[in-house]
Amino acid sequence: MQTVSLNLLEKITALEFSVKERAPNLPILLSEIKEILLQDPEQVTIMTEEQIAVIMSGLSAQTQTYITTKIATGTKKGLKNITLDDI
Repeated sequence: MQTVSLNLLEKITALEFSVKERAPNLPILLSEIKEILLQDPEQVTIMTEEQIAVIMSGLSAQTQTYITTKIATGTKKGLKNITLDDI
């Protein structure tokens, strides 16, 4: 059974702390994690969901981008209900 490299685990732990503390080294840690994963892409497949979630939270914090989980519902008419008057 393969395990996640110690170096990657250290970076993920540091990233988790940096996200919580809003530390200025966040971009550096993300870059270092990227380099580790580029050198050994198999690491991604053996990481736990929690480890991946830490990386995703770091990316979200760095880019100020958040993934929504709720689908917006609108009042748009379905194509079946469109008449010539609607056009």
